[in-house]
Amino acid sequence: MLCDYFAGTHWFYVHKVEAQPDQKIPQTMRKLPRDLILAFNSEGLHIFDTQRHRLTEYSYGYIIRWDGSSSQFSLTLADVSIPDYFEFSVITSQAADMDAILLDHVRAIMTEEEKIKPS
Repeated sequence: MLCDYFAGTHWFYVHKVEAQPDQKIPQTMRKLPRDLILAFNSEGLHIFDTQRHRLTEYSYGYIIRWDGSSSQFSLTLADVSIPDYFEFSVITSQAADMDAILLDHVRAIMTEEEKIKPS
């Protein structure tokens, strides 16, 4: 059962796009199953299998950029297990919704940080 930590979370059912064999990508990401659920909330990106077992997560500080089309959504992520950024892509018809959710959360974080900056 998922706890209140995931209240207000946006859930998206997606299919992982396989990384190229020579692409530098963390082993945890390479081992993900094809069918996934991506969840976005105030803490960041959470990746689940279809039985809602959390497999990995990335806070917003590790999401470098994102982009989407009518059939695919890509995130450029940072991971301490590899020396460079990597791209994680999924097949989805909800790329526009995912983009909007990410943008809303990043704007909310930036607004909060502006409030706590000393004048």
